[in-house]
Amino acid sequence: MKGQLSLEYYISLLTFIGTVSFILMQILGLIPSYKFEAKKEIVYSEGFQISEMLVNGLGYPANWSFLTSSEIKRIGLNDEKFNQTNLISSQKINRLNSIFLTEGYEKVKELLGTEREFRILIANETQVLVDIQPTQPYTGSKARIERVVCIDGKEVGKVYVEVW
Repeated sequence: MKGQLSLEYYISLLTFIGTVSFILMQILGLIPSYKFEAKKEIVYSEGFQISEMLVNGLGYPANWSFLTSSEIKRIGLNDEKFNQTNLISSQKINRLNSIFLTEGYEKVKELLGTEREFRILIANETQVLVDIQPTQPYTGSKARIERVVCIDGKEVGKVYVEVW
C-alpha cells in the first residue's frame, strides 16, 4: 500500500479544504461591515466633539463675540458669564451667524478646527437662529447629534450638528 492514495483520503481532503474555505469566506464577509461600522463611529465621535465644543466650550478667547474674526482662535457658544453646562449665549450665536454670513462656511470650519464637512442648526422654540452648511451635498457616512440647550437662561433651544 505504499504510495497509493485511497478514495477515503481524497474525500477527507476535499471535505477539509471545503470546510476551511467556507470558514474563511464567512470571516472575510464580516470585515466590510465592521469597517463600515467603525467609520460610522468615528464620524459620530467627531460630530459629538463639535457639538460639545459648541455647547459647553467658551471658545478662545472666551469673549470672542466682541473680537474681529482674525483675533478668534476657536468658537464656543457657552456663556462666559455663567459658565454652566448647556447654557449658551445669544450674543455668541449672533456673532457666529455673522461670521458665516460675511466670511463663509470655510471660516467657520477653520474656527471649529475640523476637516470634516458639517451642518450646524441652532433653533429656539419659534425660529431657526443659525443654519450653517456647505454648498456641496454630503457624501459618505453621516452622523446627527441633537443637544438641548438653554439660551441666555431664558428660553429652551436645540443645537443640531450633522457631520459627514
